[in-house]
Amino acid sequence: MLSPAIRRYWPQHEWSNVFAMIKNMKVGPKRCDERFDGRLLVITGATSGAGYHTARKYAAMGTPVIMINATGRGIFVGAKGYRFAEELSPYNVTVNSMHPRMVRTETAKSNGRFYRWYKRNVIDRYSDSPELSAAALYHLGASGDIGGKTDTFFHWTNEEELTRPARDLDAARALWEKTVGLLREKGVTL
Repeated sequence: MLSPAIRRYWPQHEWSNVFAMIKNMKVGPKRCDERFDGRLLVITGATSGAGYHTARKYAAMGTPVIMINATGRGIFVGAKGYRFAEELSPYNVTVNSMHPRMVRTETAKSNGRFYRWYKRNVIDRYSDSPELSAAALYHLGASGDIGGKTDTFFHWTNEEELTRPARDLDAARALWEKTVGLLREKGVTL
């Protein structure tokens, strides 16, 4: 018997998306060594994991980085696919989303002893290095291969179709408004 959570989950996803995701999990990210000087990167979640390594990668390649970090439910929305392209096109901004896969993080330090053991011996063992997600994100931002493509979802560096839950425009708009507000607090206006 399927749990109620799984019964709610499956109808929201098309099987073609699931099979594409499984196929893309077998392919590593493309790499890019091109410099990214003179452009600005705004990144959320840059205090640990893939976000931290992505900020470091861009900074090492000549990019000024603005890091926005918030805790709580106010800013965290997974790969919500709000259509920013039209709204930001006058500013020559590229907006893409990427599934970072399962990466090792420094989370769960304050959890119970059993969970810390489980994370270290099971979860982290099968997780990818956050540097791989950073390499994929750098490729998506700096590589000429993307060619100005915007408003696209990637599984690392392979294009995928967004699932229905990821097209939640209300949640994405709320995330965008929160991001703009945080930028204004730092003196940055779009």
